[in-house]
Amino acid sequence: MTKAGEIEVFPTLANLALGQDTYFLGFPYKMWGNVGDSMGGMPCAFAKKGGISTLDLGDPQVLYVDAINNEGFSGGPLFFYPDGQPSKVHVAGVVSKFKIEFEPVVDALGNETSMTISYNTGFLVAYGSKHILEIINAAGHG
Repeated sequence: MTKAGEIEVFPTLANLALGQDTYFLGFPYKMWGNVGDSMGGMPCAFAKKGGISTLDLGDPQVLYVDAINNEGFSGGPLFFYPDGQPSKVHVAGVVSKFKIEFEPVVDALGNETSMTISYNTGFLVAYGSKHILEIINAAGHG
């Protein structure tokens, strides 16, 4: 049983659905918040939100989230609250990257040049919690 104020954390994809709200934490562009002693003097991460677009439950498990991910979120947790239970956190995976695409650069007349520009498509890519547990167990700390 959970005491008041305690949060249970589970590394699992159980109860994750398409379109579900997910959250991720990180330090974009080496920025953080300062919340004083409330976190023991540690830097406070940024939190962002997105929705599950699709899943690939093969090996590896890959999760695609409709969210703008920035440099500095890689390695952070991707998590959700099952059935709106804020005292239970399911860590679905670890943020890896954002999907990049390339578009041709056009000149003033609208003609394509030989140059391209990359852009963030708005899809965050994460790897499933199965791999979190494999890494922990391989390190002998599980």
